[in-house]
Amino acid sequence: MKIKMKDCELMIYPKTVLALMKCIEEAGYEIYLVGGCVRDTILGVTPNDYDLNTNADPASLVSILADKYRVFQVGHQFSTLVVKLPDQDVEVSTFRRRQGHTIYFDGSLETDLACRDFTINAMAMDSEGELIDHHGGLEDLKNRRLRSIEAEAVLKDDPLRALRAIRFMSSYRLLMDSDLVHSIHKIAQENPVISPERKREELFKMLLSDQPALAVRSLIQFDLINWFAFGDLIKRMDGYDQDNPFHDKTLLEHTLKVVEETPKSIDLRLSALFHDIGKPDVRTFDEVAHYYKHEKESSKHARLALRSLKCSNQRIDTVTRLIEGHMFSPTDIGEKGLKRLLRKVGGFENLYNLMDLMKADILGTAFPERASCMEDLVNMVKVLESHETAFRKKDLNISGRDLMDLGIPQGKEIGVWMDRLLDGVIEGELENERCILMDYVQSKL
Repeated sequence: MKIKMKDCELMIYPKTVLALMKCIEEAGYEIYLVGGCVRDTILGVTPNDYDLNTNADPASLVSILADKYRVFQVGHQFSTLVVKLPDQDVEVSTFRRRQGHTIYFDGSLETDLACRDFTINAMAMDSEGELIDHHGGLEDLKNRRLRSIEAEAVLKDDPLRALRAIRFMSSYRLLMDSDLVHSIHKIAQENPVISPERKREELFKMLLSDQPALAVRSLIQFDLINWFAFGDLIKRMDGYDQDNPFHDKTLLEHTLKVVEETPKSIDLRLSALFHDIGKPDVRTFDEVAHYYKHEKESSKHARLALRSLKCSNQRIDTVTRLIEGHMFSPTDIGEKGLKRLLRKVGGFENLYNLMDLMKADILGTAFPERASCMEDLVNMVKVLESHETAFRKKDLNISGRDLMDLGIPQGKEIGVWMDRLLDGVIEGELENERCILMDYVQSKL
């Protein structure tokens, strides 16, 4: 089916992308925008990236484009080119066709669209804005339906598409058709080998969607949570009664509420997902349940979980610091306590993130109105920031060279003295002035 889209919808595409398409067309080849950029344009969303498909083979494309663009060959059997435009990179792929479970790169637009994961991604658009929709993707978008052309074959080709289905469902508020539901349940039991990096990318996108709670519940419902090393820890929160008057939700429902209440930052949403995951390990009971030091146990679990996803050390450090800091009392802390916390979490950015996590945590309890106390705390943090408060050794107005000049030997002892001075500044016992810090060290020596 071909549909002429409105000019205003076509104008969403950057001029640089359209110029690239015209360049390929002028060489006598077909070229189409395909997949997510077409779907998002129909939904009125500006696409994050643009993919193009053509009947030109990679060698021909290189000869056509080499004079005007920087071109790199990537992808399966180098069937995809990355073309560097002034404002972005665009992928240009040769048409595919499926024969059984084997993919060949000598197809047509029709065979290529039939290889795609879902009907809403199996649409194409030419440079004049004409939509090609052989599989009812437009109708599925209108009806908020997620459907595969051949669900079982699609998932066999790439099992990660099961996670993508959950992500699309939560991101675009879609309902899965029965064939897709059945096929996902089936492949979930096979627990196929998928790289941690690919699983991480899908999980992160789910957490940053408009309905992260629905995504996590769906992962549990379809047994796809078992594809993650920490799946059992997530599942044990489901139905877990916290047996405490402060909490009116199960541990999972509280956790998902906290995830949804945090801003769309992946560090924050990961912190929210794992912030209470260690509670069952430290539970004690005396009329009501208590979970003393659960933040430390949760931090340990989070560290292992993020390592299993091959996250960066910086991300692991940030998330675990937020989890370890989320249990301090917002009504009892003073300026000194905030300074200690600032040092513990590693900076003002993390401290503001911690405020967001704590507010979301309170909103997930039986007394969400208590979250109003966080406003005064945030204002206190802003005052500290305006005063350029020292919270790292490098913020001190004294250096290791200064200490060596006073006779302290180079090595670990320098670090011990710097920590001692920083503690004194944070506790208000010393002013962060070079002469005062030097005099203090001399007096102690």
